[in-house]
Amino acid sequence: MRPMGYRLPSRYLKYADMTTRLYLLFSLNDERFAVHTDCITEVIPLVNLTNIPKTEHYVCGLMNYRGESIPVIDAVKLLYNRDYHKKICTRIIVLTFHQDEHTTRVGLIAEKVNMTKKIDSSLISAHKMTQQHSPYLGEIFSDQQGDIQIIDIEKIIPSESGCLKTVAS
Repeated sequence: MRPMGYRLPSRYLKYADMTTRLYLLFSLNDERFAVHTDCITEVIPLVNLTNIPKTEHYVCGLMNYRGESIPVIDAVKLLYNRDYHKKICTRIIVLTFHQDEHTTRVGLIAEKVNMTKKIDSSLISAHKMTQQHSPYLGEIFSDQQGDIQIIDIEKIIPSESGCLKTVAS
């Protein structure tokens, strides 16, 4: 029996919290979305982009991120087919993920980037309709303010030609 006030050593606490994950929340057209923070490298203000001809309609261009050219996706254009609003809370979320042996970075322009939230994985559910039509929006969770859709950035991956394409799972 543990003495009163005894706390588990920190190496055991991470296992007790494995069912919760941290997400960065943002809003587009009064709808809320989230990106898992494991893939977030940095959140930065809007910067000038270099146009890339003949890419997907939601690819805004390339940005110089610490000496590396990375493609930038307009989340508003991807989801709602309109351009983002240039406001103080519009940000570029720099995301890093691993494919095979490569590390890939992508910028995601999002409006009203405003908070992080811990979500219990048991509260996350999948929607068949979004998985069919928008595979990058396969999961959703709810809080007191309503539904939040999770964007799976790994479903929007660079192709060999350097353009971005959406890949169904």
